[in-house]
Amino acid sequence: MKTFRKSKCLAAALSIGLVLSPIHALSEDIDIFVGSSGGGASNVLIVVDNTSNWARQANAWGNNETQGQAELNAISAILPLLNSSVNVGLMLWTTNTPGGGSVRYAMQPMTTGNIATLQAELKLIHDNVTDSNNKGPSSA
Repeated sequence: MKTFRKSKCLAAALSIGLVLSPIHALSEDIDIFVGSSGGGASNVLIVVDNTSNWARQANAWGNNETQGQAELNAISAILPLLNSSVNVGLMLWTTNTPGGGSVRYAMQPMTTGNIATLQAELKLIHDNVTDSNNKGPSSA
């Protein structure tokens, strides 16, 4: 009976100790989502998958466009909705093996001028989607 009371008291003491002990929160990287890091601007790096099906017309996107062209059109269409509180960059796979990333537009605030510059880069890639300089290796 004494053993039962001792173990019950021990369990109660441990429970109270756990309740009253400070709980240390794990670190979280939420500051990147609430805009408190990097001076308050949000950073968006668009990484486009320009491998394999990039220059393929298998999805009936319309206007005889390829998968890659449809993706670039979608990116270009959303840019005018942004402002200078958002920094945007563009990266594609490199065209050589073993591969890696190629920054096509460095991270910059989306001012009117920068939006136009990024859209021009997207248009250049769009119009030359089958060019070997714009297609990453399938093995990437």
